[in-house]
Amino acid sequence: MTAPPDDCLVRNEWICGAYLSSRREILVDAVLQHLQLTAASVAVALLLAVPLALAAR
Repeated sequence: MTAPPDDCLVRNEWICGAYLSSRREILVDAVLQHLQLTAASVAVALLLAVPLALAAR
């Protein structure tokens, strides 16, 4: 019987620091895109909701 490899990527663990460090650029780009899309959708919602709320008063 062989011992499991020392690399968490090879063992396919749920939490793996090597995964985060080897894909840091991809993950940072995805988080930034997520934040931009969220901010844009909130801004559009506010631009629609505020005038409609004022019109309903």
